[in-house]
Amino acid sequence: MKSKMELPFTGEREKEMYGEIDRFLGMSARYSSAGIWRTKIVSMAGGLIFAALFYVGMQRTDDKTMLMVLMIISLLFGLSMLCFYGNKPFPAMEFFKKITEEDGAERIYSDMKTARRINGSSIYLGSEYVFDTDGQLFRLCDVKNVYIKEMDNKGLKVYYAAMDISGGSGDGFVIIKRLTGRNEEQRIRQFMEVKEMFGFDGRYAGI
Repeated sequence: MKSKMELPFTGEREKEMYGEIDRFLGMSARYSSAGIWRTKIVSMAGGLIFAALFYVGMQRTDDKTMLMVLMIISLLFGLSMLCFYGNKPFPAMEFFKKITEEDGAERIYSDMKTARRINGSSIYLGSEYVFDTDGQLFRLCDVKNVYIKEMDNKGLKVYYAAMDISGGSGDGFVIIKRLTGRNEEQRIRQFMEVKEMFGFDGRYAGI
């Protein structure tokens, strides 16, 4: 099965460096034809399993409406992933190819070898690039802000360190890590450690 991650490198050394970057970020594992098919199968299987569990639950209760809705949603999720996932190019893959072609594999590889991992995160920070081992690559110069993002999780407030990306390597926000402090002071301390790694000033204001 042919990978979608092929790049027009001619030198063997550059191909080897590209391969190491690709494996480090997990790009082909996620976005190649094999990776896409694997995600389709896992999602479909998950949808069927949850639908079966909700169906069993329906047999044991008189109020079947909610469980029936959840069963249908599970089936629709599995079918939609099977039919539509991977039909369009993934932005993360497109940006990865663009950055690698424009900057060269050697430059990115050299930065990757000295990148520091942000504790509790999938992200490694180099001097020029941000490496997300969940399948993303950004130029550090495209990180416009690092801030605390509040999100709702079933009625509970959850706090994350996040970064805004804008430029040639992407647009939008990216979650860096969850802030696990028990109180605001601990969360701010965790956040400031992350923010300072990106070279932003140590002020709390404006986050």
